[in-house]
Parts: sequence; structure tokens; C-alpha cells
Amino acid sequence: MKTIRLIFILVISALLIHPAIGQDSVQITGFPGQVLELNTYNTYGAIQWQDSLPGGQWSNIDGLTRQRANITVSDTERFVRARFTEGACNPMFSAITKITPLAGYGNDTASIPLRPVAHKIIWNDASTAKKLTQDNFGDYGRVRRLGNSDTLLLVYHGGPNTLDWLNIYMRISYDNGETWQDEKMIANHREYPDKYWRYCTPELLVMRNGWVMLAYEANARPDENKSEIHIKISKDSCRTWDGPIKYLTGRTWEPAMVQLHDGEIELFYSSENLWWDKRNESGSNVYQDIKVLRSTNNGLSWSLESRAAYYPLKRDGMPVPLVLQNNKGVVFAIETVNAGTSPYILWRPMNEPWTVTTSNFENNTYRWLATGFSGHGGAPYLLQLPTGETVLSAHIYRGGDWHQNNYMEVMVGDDEARNFGDVTRPWGTLPNNSGAVNNSLFLKNDTTIVTITCRMFPDGTGGLYWLEGSIVEK
Repeated sequence: MKTIRLIFILVISALLIHPAIGQDSVQITGFPGQVLELNTYNTYGAIQWQDSLPGGQWSNIDGLTRQRANITVSDTERFVRARFTEGACNPMFSAITKITPLAGYGNDTASIPLRPVAHKIIWNDASTAKKLTQDNFGDYGRVRRLGNSDTLLLVYHGGPNTLDWLNIYMRISYDNGETWQDEKMIANHREYPDKYWRYCTPELLVMRNGWVMLAYEANARPDENKSEIHIKISKDSCRTWDGPIKYLTGRTWEPAMVQLHDGEIELFYSSENLWWDKRNESGSNVYQDIKVLRSTNNGLSWSLESRAAYYPLKRDGMPVPLVLQNNKGVVFAIETVNAGTSPYILWRPMNEPWTVTTSNFENNTYRWLATGFSGHGGAPYLLQLPTGETVLSAHIYRGGDWHQNNYMEVMVGDDEARNFGDVTRPWGTLPNNSGAVNNSLFLKNDTTIVTITCRMFPDGTGGLYWLEGSIVEK
């Protein structure tokens, strides 16, 4: 059994929980059966650790009378504190640590055999594409459907000038993407000009209760490893927004969320935090790993972060998560920069936490290379068809300015996000100085798939475009 050391006060990046006297309550999550090490700085008198169920009485935990205590996460929520006594003085207490089990790591396991690839995609001619952005430049577009309706939500970052990554915009379609309402700015960094210099890389999640979550990166001003992920929540179909909830991450990028069957949300992001402050030291490089946060209350509060992926001396980034059909686990696609090959797929079973691969990165149980693209694939995107196949896209590097020169490819894989093939190029073979980058995918209906792509043209113009394709049997 792994012992997980987390932190609460003084140093957020360390690995220990320190509930100090007089401190507000600590809230953490863990996997049932996981061991959390708690530590109190205070050494006042005799120490006795206690626990309580919600609404219950406090009782002593046998044998836990030292400054450090190993607490095993149970199947139910409970509270833990340290009691300090000395002589006839009144007892003192540490902050209360609320420990919530992660119900998403249950016993559901896959029960259906592998479904091989039985479909392919035929893209419409690129001349049929529709431009989605209006007066402002737009990039990094994502589309989500509101429930089972014809209402679609488009979010992207952009600004008044080409290649601006400044603010977060939204457009809404009420007819399944045929027409779109005018864009609205829903996050303006100029509201806090001394604190942030841009907002970027937005993502949407339509939650099971009907709320909509928007997450994006808020780059700090000055850029000193103090960036945040901002989370806004709409409870009225994006008419109004609460928040943002601000989660201090250090220099990070590309939040992306997925909701598990029991309602728990996992939020992944790319993190430079561990390396950014050393970037100017001789021989130093800014590497990147993938972190994950968890919420069990529809995004209103979040766990501490944990690592979900790391390839030493590389830059894992741009995670896109997906819950596979038929309880076959959770996956996310990432790009890996400084590696000769990319993208990769990361996987965990429904009943296990994320395992960080330490060897055989190209073909491990928990991490494998998605082979078949014509070159190094960046900015991947992943979705699953109703027929079970997974669809993976990426922009392919070919030198020069990546925004202006990379092109898009798409592959179809099996229902376990493996065995990808049938490579297509939705925008065709692009000439030099033309790009199709930061692509995402959206399922318009059971037989129609859409790519939302940032197109860049030789004259320096660009924006977001919508191109449809047909899902047909092979």
C-alpha cells in the first residue's frame, strides 16, 4: 500500500498535511484504503489523534499518540483532528481534517471484449468549412452540447489581433451548429491589469446536473510561477456565471475536465511549476508534467493536485481526457515535446488511481504511443464514437512557425484507444505557410463528426473554422 504524504499549510508544494492549532479546516480526498500521513507542528503536551463521522462524537484513535499519524482512507467521509493536553490546562485542538473518499475509484471493471475498428471518416471538402470567429481572432476552440438539446457552446481564446491569446470568448448555437449567436467575452484579463497578462486555453464541461463548467489558464503578471487555473460555473445555461474559483498552480497550461459515472470530476493540466523558477540556471530546461485535481461537489471545491503523467526530461502537455464506454477505464491523450514521437495515451482502470510510468514509455500498460501519424503529433484531441471506436487528432510538425505550418491528421482506433489507423487529413495537404492547428473534435450526430480548427493562411490571417465529416462503415 502506498503512503501518500500531502500538505496543507505553509508550503503547498511539499508532501505532508500539517493541521495546526487554530487553523481553518483542511479538506482532502483519497482513494479508499490509501494511507495519508498527517503531521502537526505543535508539540504542546500529550497528543491524541481523534476521528468522527459527520455529525458524530469525537473518539480517540488507538495507538495514534505521536506528532505524525498514518490515517487510512475509509469508504465513508470522516473527520480527523489532534488533541493536545498538558496537566490541568484545558485541551487544545488542531485544525479538523475532512477526508473524503474518491468514489470514482470503485469496483466497476470492463466486461465487454475489444471492439475492433469498423468505421472510418470521410471529410467534406475544405471549401465547405464555416468560419466561427467574428471580429476577434480566435484559437483553441472547443464545442460542447447542452444536454440532449440542439444548443451548442463554443469557447475559445483570442483578441483583436492575429495570434492574440488574451481573453476568453463564447458563441452559442441553438440549431446544432447551423447558425451562431454573436460572440461574448466571458473572461477579460483587463479587469485585473496588474495581476494577469492573459487568459488562455479554455475548456468546457457540461455536468450531469446541467451546470456548465469553464476552466482556463490565468497567466500571472509578472510571469513568476504564480499563475492560476480559473473555474467559472453557470447554473442557467451560460446566461450568467459564478466565480471564478481560483486555484494557484504555478506556471501551467491547458486545463481539461471529465466527469466520472458517480459525478466526481477530474481536472487535468500541464504544469511547468517544478522547473520554471530554475529556468535561468546553467543547464536547466523547463520540463512539464501532467497534474490532476478532483472535485466531488460539481467543481465548487477541489482536492490537492497529484501527478498523473511524467516523462523525464520531456514536456508532457495538452491533456484531453475521456471516460471509455463499458467501464473500460479513463484515458487522456497528450503531446510529448522533446521526444521524437508523439502523441501518447495514458490509461487507468475504473477502480485504480493513475499510475505514473517510469519505464517503457512507448508501450506500457498505463502509457503507450499512438503510432500512425506522418510525424510528431502535437495538441491531440480524443473522442469516442457511439459505435465504440476512438478518434484521435493531432497537428503534425513540419518545421518553421508551428502556428503557420503544422497540418492536421486524424486516426480511428478501437474502443480501448489503441490500434489507431486510417489516417485522414481533413484540410487536405496544405501548402507551406498554411496551418491547421490546435484542433478539437465534436460529434454533431451519430454519423457526423466535426473538427474545430484554427486555420492560418499565407497572408497572415486566420481564425476558427468548422468542418464536417461522415462516419461510415469500412
